[in-house]
Amino acid sequence: MLRRRETWFVAIVAFAVVGGAAYVGVSAQRPHPNAQVTQPSAQGEILGAFTQTTATPGIATSTTTATASASPTIERTSTPAAAATGAPTVLASTAPSTPPTAAPAPPTSGFIVFLDDEGVDRGGRIAVVSRADPGGKRDVTSTRCSRVYFAAGSGICLAERGALAIDNVGQILDSKLQVTGETQAGGIPSRARVNASGRMAAMTLFVSGDNYAGSAFSTRTFLVDTATKRLMDNLEGYAFVKDGKTFINADFNVWGVTFTSDPNVFYATLGTGNSHFLVRGDISKRSATVIDDGVECPSLSPDGTRIAFKSRNADDHSWRLAVLDLATMTHRYVSSETRNFDDQAEWLDNNTLIYGVPADAFRHDIWAVPADGSSAPRLLIPHAFSPTVVRDNSGLAR
Repeated sequence: MLRRRETWFVAIVAFAVVGGAAYVGVSAQRPHPNAQVTQPSAQGEILGAFTQTTATPGIATSTTTATASASPTIERTSTPAAAATGAPTVLASTAPSTPPTAAPAPPTSGFIVFLDDEGVDRGGRIAVVSRADPGGKRDVTSTRCSRVYFAAGSGICLAERGALAIDNVGQILDSKLQVTGETQAGGIPSRARVNASGRMAAMTLFVSGDNYAGSAFSTRTFLVDTATKRLMDNLEGYAFVKDGKTFINADFNVWGVTFTSDPNVFYATLGTGNSHFLVRGDISKRSATVIDDGVECPSLSPDGTRIAFKSRNADDHSWRLAVLDLATMTHRYVSSETRNFDDQAEWLDNNTLIYGVPADAFRHDIWAVPADGSSAPRLLIPHAFSPTVVRDNSGLAR
């Protein structure tokens, strides 16, 4: 992952220098949902309903450590349509044994928070759509992020501030998706999550300068108190256990946190050498235990039984979307999604995964696929990335 990220970074810089003029012509021609902007009433119909649903008193309201930003402006756009241990099982790429089934009916409640993709500028704008009509009208705020996540009335926006990564910040969001404060996030934004209580966020950043990494990027993952806007833990400092013994290496990297329904418990990837271990962490004990191998960017299903993840292809350094069954500790490719997968998936429900896929050099789209691979991926939200599914004011499964 690190070598690939470094390569992409160099390629992006070179492209920006050589292809700037070409972009002007291309971007002027490509269709974009923001081309049809209308003025919404109040905060926007969708965001207004979202705010009423997700408001949670007492969560992330303090602004003592940072100055709150002004309320975001809103635009309306319309777009066309505990785990078992044991050795990991070899991934199977065969189709599921059960026959394909019809696509499930769309959820009738809830929302999807995401980033409206405007191309190569610094991040997308936070947007909201109805979970029942994800390809329909969206409310788009003025707040820009490179990664966003929301749960239980609180959110985090990883924002790129200037030319240097050290200037980047993690902005804390309230139930109206307004910024209430920020904390330092000195690195290139990668992943973000919020726990079940809304009181804690995790942010993963790409950084450089570690002796063991040479010129490659490594990662830092921090926990953030959303009420005080203060950095809490660097997860590399946790006590790690593998096979019942203390596990320590100089090149530890932690990334891709996913929280459980217990706000104190999380899963994440621990990278060391050529291994990418799945760990189960306990925040109160500042410790984590290795429970599996070959799992990157985990995402826990709403019912807590499975983890979607990136499975690395050692031959060409690409990834495939896969699912881990926590009861049997077996891995299985999502057979119908064969594209290179470089995202932290989100669960639309207990049966469906959603995730961002590059559409071209300038934008992404959010796609959906059955977790069992029983049917082909489908475009869910065009011009979009970094989705969060908000089911109710707890952010938990419904």
